[in-house]
Amino acid sequence: MKTEFKNTENEALVKTDVIGSQDEADFYPWSSQEEKDFEYSIMDEYYAEETKFHENNKRISDRILKILKAVKSEEWYSELMEYSKEAETHNPFAIVRKPKGQYQGEDEYELLGGVWVEQSSSYPCEDCYYGTVTVKIDEKRYLEMPFAC
Repeated sequence: MKTEFKNTENEALVKTDVIGSQDEADFYPWSSQEEKDFEYSIMDEYYAEETKFHENNKRISDRILKILKAVKSEEWYSELMEYSKEAETHNPFAIVRKPKGQYQGEDEYELLGGVWVEQSSSYPCEDCYYGTVTVKIDEKRYLEMPFAC
């Protein structure tokens, strides 16, 4: 492949044989293989840290669920898992002393006794929303589960 240099909109010189094609060169303004390798190493580090973060959140949630499974009835736990799937909750779960949001009765999930929902949307996407759903565990504790859609 012939080495060419091209000025992109941000005036960076791009060496096309580092990338492989001019389309890629327009998108990735690396001027050398060393720059490309450096950026890839940064992204590899980011991915490794992000993976640790999500694994830790899963570990926390799994521990909470294991405790709930041991102290609550099997039916209650099954209903919780069903509701969690329907609400598209994700890690990390947390045990809190007060629920956030507005109480919403749940006729479909009688054993849970209703949920509290705190929800916000992301501007400019009004169809995107996130927040927490909270379920009562006992008189002093609640399970808070984040969601995002």
